[in-house]
Amino acid sequence: MKRNVLFKLAGLAIVLTLATSSLVASTFAKYVTEITATDSVSVAAWVVELEDNGTTNTTYTTTFDLIGTLSDTGVNGNLLAPGTVGSFSVDYDTTGTEVAHNILIELDAADLLTDLTYFKFYSDSDRTTLITPVAGKLELADVDRAASAGTTGTVTVYWGWAFSADGTQDTADTLDGIAAADFDVTVTLTATQLDVAP
Repeated sequence: MKRNVLFKLAGLAIVLTLATSSLVASTFAKYVTEITATDSVSVAAWVVELEDNGTTNTTYTTTFDLIGTLSDTGVNGNLLAPGTVGSFSVDYDTTGTEVAHNILIELDAADLLTDLTYFKFYSDSDRTTLITPVAGKLELADVDRAASAGTTGTVTVYWGWAFSADGTQDTADTLDGIAAADFDVTVTLTATQLDVAP
């Protein structure tokens, strides 16, 4: 009889174990959902080119031709002298640039303008509108463009060394001719991304 009770108790323990193990197992069950979404992004393009008298320059440092077109045959070669006039063009191209940006073109001719008293730069072909230098630099262009408006443009600068008909500048011009100095001039195009659309 004792043995029967023992078997019954063992059977009851097994049944309780099975029942509680299913309850415990169910407490560890959970819903699991995993969703993956992908996207790709591209960096906005930045394209800036400078062209001088037909030559494209995409490097950071290059040369340009200040003489450009010289319309005086009384001088031996492409040299400056009283009575010489000319012009040069600078083309810029930001086509393909996909951010709002500013285009600033400056001409640094501080030594030339200081030493050649009567040599001047003009913004018009009649040479009536003087480009006034600030600390030897002349601002040739300052243009804001929207992100969708990469653009091309041309800046033409006219220059001239006035010929003195009455002799008032002869002394200064003669001293410049005796010195026959060389001058470095630099055109700088600075393209800068804008934080807001123009």
